[in-house]
Amino acid sequence: MPKFEKFTKVLSQLWKNSNEANKILLAAIISVFLSGLVYQNCSNPAIAPSNSLASEASKIDFPYDSQIDQIAYMSCNQMVTGGYDASAYFSFRAGAYRAGSGVEVTTAFKNDIHVSGGAPAEQASLLAAIAAVATARPQLAIRSFSNFQAPFLATATSTGTDGVDFTTFFTPMDDPNFALAAINEVSGDGLKYVRNEAPQGARFEAAISLNNAYGTVRALEKSINSGVTLLTVTYQGQGGSFSARAPSDYGISTTSSTISAYGRGYQLTFRQPVGASSQYPTSTLASVSELNLESRSLPAVSGAWTCDPSMQFRVLRSNLTSDLKQAVCTMGVDDPNDAKLAIVRNSFRVEDWYVDMANRCLIPKKTGGGCYATSVGIPINSPQQVNGTYRNDYLNYSLGSPANPPGKNTNIFVEMASICYR
Repeated sequence: MPKFEKFTKVLSQLWKNSNEANKILLAAIISVFLSGLVYQNCSNPAIAPSNSLASEASKIDFPYDSQIDQIAYMSCNQMVTGGYDASAYFSFRAGAYRAGSGVEVTTAFKNDIHVSGGAPAEQASLLAAIAAVATARPQLAIRSFSNFQAPFLATATSTGTDGVDFTTFFTPMDDPNFALAAINEVSGDGLKYVRNEAPQGARFEAAISLNNAYGTVRALEKSINSGVTLLTVTYQGQGGSFSARAPSDYGISTTSSTISAYGRGYQLTFRQPVGASSQYPTSTLASVSELNLESRSLPAVSGAWTCDPSMQFRVLRSNLTSDLKQAVCTMGVDDPNDAKLAIVRNSFRVEDWYVDMANRCLIPKKTGGGCYATSVGIPINSPQQVNGTYRNDYLNYSLGSPANPPGKNTNIFVEMASICYR
């Protein structure tokens, strides 16, 4: 006999054998029991009990959408890993800095029958338990348009280095605390900063450095400009440190992970620097188009991308008087009312660079390991020969015809930095 029926039979027997005073007490006990029963039957069934959390989570697709709103590119090359300040010099830096960007819980997750109506803490528990979220972290990389599992590597024969060829960043997305913060974030905006990453927290921002050789940088620009590769924000997958997490990894889709992955792609184009000689390479950003990597369709975006020519900067070799004079650049104090400068500072930190907005110059504040394969302090007005080899020390900051000093076969171009934002 079920426990409930046994319980009611006992209550009936007690009632028959009780006097008037005991019946009053017994009625109170029955009232409390029935109140608890009604509460259980009327409670919100949206979130499953903890013992079936994994079962409910298995029915839900990847629940996050991540958006960046700024991309910076530097054409620096011939740089040795570890031989320069990676906070100042990079190939690409991308991040979320304004409203409408960052990591947000998808509308599909919020509307899911297993989720809707549950308390934030319950939703967060379910969010963190989803199989497709386990060990996930965002990752910035250049990937092949025809194979999202194939990243562009600085050294083609290598397996790639995290923090150089690709960068895994932000925070583990299966952390319940992160999940709760994402649930509580204002709809239409996203998380851009988390405090639980030591020692200073973590921003939704990353950089990659594919700048080890002149040929690598030119090949990178060409492959992106022709649509062969694209900048991507994906999530660490199951196939290795730089693989892109995909619906097919979790049985959600049968579409190959080479052409369908979680995340967004950014199809970029490059152009020659404004005012540069026709001999210059296409080394500054010209446009950005977003792509949903899962459906290979246009995603919803918060505003149009702008690649403002006023945010193309010549990168100086040093802050020496000779360089500043030849480039016609000044080192001044930031104008707190300059809205464009505030955007530039997201990508180029005040501790690393002087920014001359009027003359479009980036001037390094630190010495050593700069954008050019040369020692700081070599005069720019005449080529210098060191051990029989001409160094990259002759720059035409006016962006006119590139220098080609005697004994050197490669034209020497002024390297550029450029920004697109929305």
